[in-house]
Amino acid sequence: MSPASSSLADSLHRLRSGAAATPIHAGELQALKQYPRRLMLACGAVLSLLSLSVLFTLVVVQVNGYEARRIADFRRAHTALQIQLARQDASYARLANMAEYAWDRNIQLGDTSADDLRRGYLQGGQRLVVVADRNSRPQMALGLDTAQWRAQELERYLQLTTAVSLIQRLTSTADESEPASASYFFDPSGQYLSLDKGLTERSLITALAASSRSEVFEHLRAPAQLLAPASGHDQVPLLESVERSDTPRRTFGRHPITGEPSLVSVFQATVGATPIATFVAYEPMARLQALLRRNSQGHITLLDRDGMRVLSSDDAGSDGDLCADTDWVLLGDATRARFHNGRFTLALPVTGTPWTLVETYCWGDILRGIASMLLSGIACLLAALALLWFLLLWLHRRMYTPAFRQVKAIYARDRRLRLLLEHVPVGVALLEAGTGHVQDWNGPLQRMDRASGARLMPQLREAMMQADVRHGAVTIEGSLALANDPQQRLCHRTHIHSGGDAWPGGVLLMVEDISHDMRELEAEQKRTAEADACSRAKSNFVAAMSHEIRTPLHGIIGHLELLARSPLQAEPAERVLRLRQSADSLMDIITDVLDLSRIESGQWTLTPERFAPSALLERVAVLYAPVAQAKGLQLDCVVDADVPAAAVAPMAAIERVLRNLTSNALKFTASGRVQLRVSHVREQEGGFLRLEVTDSGIGLSPEEGERLFQPFVQAGPSIVSRFGGSGLGLALCQQLCERMGGRIWVESTAGVGSRFVFEVPLLTSIAIPVPLPLAGQRINLLAAPGPWQGELERRLRRWGAQVHLVRGQAAEMSAAAVWVLFETPAEELRWVSRSGQPWVRVCREGPLRPQPENGGHVVSCYASEALCQALLQAPARTASHMPAIDAIG
Repeated sequence: MSPASSSLADSLHRLRSGAAATPIHAGELQALKQYPRRLMLACGAVLSLLSLSVLFTLVVVQVNGYEARRIADFRRAHTALQIQLARQDASYARLANMAEYAWDRNIQLGDTSADDLRRGYLQGGQRLVVVADRNSRPQMALGLDTAQWRAQELERYLQLTTAVSLIQRLTSTADESEPASASYFFDPSGQYLSLDKGLTERSLITALAASSRSEVFEHLRAPAQLLAPASGHDQVPLLESVERSDTPRRTFGRHPITGEPSLVSVFQATVGATPIATFVAYEPMARLQALLRRNSQGHITLLDRDGMRVLSSDDAGSDGDLCADTDWVLLGDATRARFHNGRFTLALPVTGTPWTLVETYCWGDILRGIASMLLSGIACLLAALALLWFLLLWLHRRMYTPAFRQVKAIYARDRRLRLLLEHVPVGVALLEAGTGHVQDWNGPLQRMDRASGARLMPQLREAMMQADVRHGAVTIEGSLALANDPQQRLCHRTHIHSGGDAWPGGVLLMVEDISHDMRELEAEQKRTAEADACSRAKSNFVAAMSHEIRTPLHGIIGHLELLARSPLQAEPAERVLRLRQSADSLMDIITDVLDLSRIESGQWTLTPERFAPSALLERVAVLYAPVAQAKGLQLDCVVDADVPAAAVAPMAAIERVLRNLTSNALKFTASGRVQLRVSHVREQEGGFLRLEVTDSGIGLSPEEGERLFQPFVQAGPSIVSRFGGSGLGLALCQQLCERMGGRIWVESTAGVGSRFVFEVPLLTSIAIPVPLPLAGQRINLLAAPGPWQGELERRLRRWGAQVHLVRGQAAEMSAAAVWVLFETPAEELRWVSRSGQPWVRVCREGPLRPQPENGGHVVSCYASEALCQALLQAPARTASHMPAIDAIG
């Protein structure tokens, strides 16, 4: 029995019997005197233990917070270091790209011609200071044995040096955090040197203690690795692979003039695959050290894979020293601090380098970091304990509570409950479980019993005698005719509860009058039945009328088609065409209305059948390809690799939905493309076939997308006047998808385009062995990057062919292969025709069967079987049968 029921039973029993308050015995008074003291001591002990646990939790939280702060600082420093290195990479890539651009176009800067530069360079003993303009940075060009170079090659490098002087001015900023620019560059042979940033031959000879220019070249070639280290001056340890990559090769060394420790970055400028210059830049390590100091308060060290210290955020230890503890390489990433050899260690690799950023701290650092918070927490805890015991002592003095106040409160509550029972709209009664005699009942129940002609209580008594309330409450419902109006009935819902401890041997009844609710329910059911009947009648009428209208409309369309075939002048032919389009539009609307009414009336049957999803997609694409070509749109088909070769599902309904979505996409797209896509979604309860129609049309707003699938509703008021239609197509699609157990939705952006997606469950997916008609055949595929390149490659590989993607005439082509061309320029088509190899041209407007064309074949991209037949009819020639000049390329 619930507490509320027990309280009701207890109150009714007391008020019924009229018993007075039971006197409080001496034992109860003694208990009231002892219980507060015991309760105070127990509460004080429990709260003290809780306070100590709070202190311990505070310590743990502070330690974790300190660790989190150290990790955050460490990650911030690591991120700042990687950002700085990335900025260097971007700066060097920008310099290399601009140098490649200047070299490739042989740009001439300044007022001095290339011939004058070469003569001045040779007259100056293979040395010349060049500058693009008066605001550019001067560059010194030096050479070793470059006098024997071809004049054109030497002039190009002098012009490149002039361009670099302008590039250095354009790419340099006054910000000290800007990555260093290139200090000098060599040609690939190492005989031509261009100096920047105030470097001159005299300053280098003095700083390097060199006796000749060749020794200067030897020193400066070493970081660029243009030759193997062969002198004692080469002190640059190689820290990365010497193979060329997209990022600069970084080493640690010293500036050739100042001797300042620096980060040496080496990168190349290339034209195609041929290097034209090797640039060397020196970044002071002091900048990186300052960067680490700004972003972290701890001791951070940058180590290489051998444990050598590359950089440190403080002055402890010098760069190049061996770290005392090299076991840091065994640690993971810095998501948590690892306790290792008596210290907490954080380590993270620096992306793109063999370096690792390491930070360590100990328990002493932790205690110093949380000392202030820990002391304040202890002080607060002691103050809280003192206040707690003071409050407990104060409450102890107040806990000699008079028992009479509690008794008065209890009886006051009983009176309030009785008043409440008299005014609630629920009947309440207490009955004896054995005899069914009514012990007490409230006013609402008495009024209900009078309204039923004193027949309600006997009915409830009989139900109570039959109910088993030992295992919980029992609910019954019944109805009786009213005494003053036999046409009306009193409906009630009764909950029967056991009296429990409040009234042993008693039963509590709670009776609700639900007559009004039942009358409302009956009226609602009647209205629903009438509405359903009207809807069925409307659907049957619409279906019948639509069917009757289609018969004469077919005759109209047929005669219009015959009339269009007869010889007509331009103006009558145009009118016949407009009549035919209007008739077709009317037929589509009638078909949609008929299909929608068939679905609503339950006359549409779904017939599962076996079909190929890829063939379904191609069939719809072929149907709407002329519409796309007439509007100048690109209609693409994409079949994902995980789509089964065959599946079982209601193919006719799926094709109907796909046709409607494709027709809408072509209608609302003025330019761009429309893409059809099919994929397979695997879930625990089974597989789904997902079909998507994406367009670059007018798009939809979120408000328009919400009401788009309602019948006779279109996206906006201007859609009907601009594009026509009835607004039934998408409603029909939604009905069909729901009938198939699937769903449909739209993702759209106004002014950008829309993506309609629907999923239908597959009854089964059939994994049949895929035939390999082109097994072992080599095919050169020449197509622009895009959806059709991937789709054609997937088709050819599925048939077992060896596909070689060709990019332009200069690309290497596979010998003894058949060419497959998709939307290639006429020049490339002639180039393939001259190669002597068989070819097949695939295009959007091609025929559905392979047709010969100038020694090759042409097929439609929407007919995969026709493409396979064309490839089988065009066996590849061997390389020996190719013309010699075409085989060379």
